[in-house]
Amino acid sequence: MKEQNTFLVPTLCAPQCIIDKGVENGVAMYAVDKTLKVKDAHVESVKKAYEKGIQIALGTDAGTPFNYHSNTAYEMELLARLDISNMDILKMATINSARCVGVEKDYGSIEVGKQADLVCLNENPLENISNVRKINRVIQSGKIVIDNN
Repeated sequence: MKEQNTFLVPTLCAPQCIIDKGVENGVAMYAVDKTLKVKDAHVESVKKAYEKGIQIALGTDAGTPFNYHSNTAYEMELLARLDISNMDILKMATINSARCVGVEKDYGSIEVGKQADLVCLNENPLENISNVRKINRVIQSGKIVIDNN
């Protein structure tokens, strides 16, 4: 992956949501069993990829059981549990994801000439990645679309 400049998109929350909800919430037993069998190897592969400098982009595989489109913060929290730095997690969610899908010339970082929607937070996500959940304001195309003041 490193030689080919390939991205890993771990989607840790996809299997974790299956484990979190389980059979008691309607997930098929075979799916829970399979997930439990592969989860540790999956987590270890993500750790190794990070340690080896493989490019990682953030994704969630939204649509898998109990894994909703709003799970981006949860994916970030799961990455933090692997001792990945909060700054690197933020890069995975922004510039790395833009690079992964080939739109980094227009998106993924705050630079003159790029399109940028901004999420303003109440607390610093570098101190605790869960602070990405504490949204103060969202600015899209130069207009405030969410204001929690």
